[in-house]
Amino acid sequence: MTVQDVERSKKIDQYFFDQKVMLDPGWNVTFSGGFAIQQNFSWLTNVPPESVVEKSHNMELYLEADDFDAFLTTLQSHPEIVLVHPPKKYDWQQRVIRIYDPDFHIIEVGESSYYGLSCPCDEILFPEQSRFPKISFFPPRKSLLKTTTPGYFPFLFGTNRPWPS
Repeated sequence: MTVQDVERSKKIDQYFFDQKVMLDPGWNVTFSGGFAIQQNFSWLTNVPPESVVEKSHNMELYLEADDFDAFLTTLQSHPEIVLVHPPKKYDWQQRVIRIYDPDFHIIEVGESSYYGLSCPCDEILFPEQSRFPKISFFPPRKSLLKTTTPGYFPFLFGTNRPWPS
């Protein structure tokens, strides 16, 4: 994802989404969740700077929370976080919420679907019961989201409050 300030975005992804930095040569940072952020994208790709738009609403980063209710509680304690929409529940029984990051990319946070999937007939299928092969791009992991530590989100207001340790 292209960002205006790689250091600000790196702090957010590390603190709020519990991401570990895997590679950081400066303007490009790769995280343990398999995504990267890139500053100076127009220079890197040789596209006109004005063609890099905010709030394009045509892409999102998807993460899951093992404790979705705790994540929602954390969000409620930070009114400076801008929601795309309030929490909603889909027909397949998964709850999700979408928020904007400081560069107005959409981040979808969904209830973890790792432990159970719902089919259209509302029968719950666990991975070992499914007739489909188990596909895993990453090893089993704990939640990608940090939901128990209260924190500040100065990136939206530009305050000088320190990040919690």
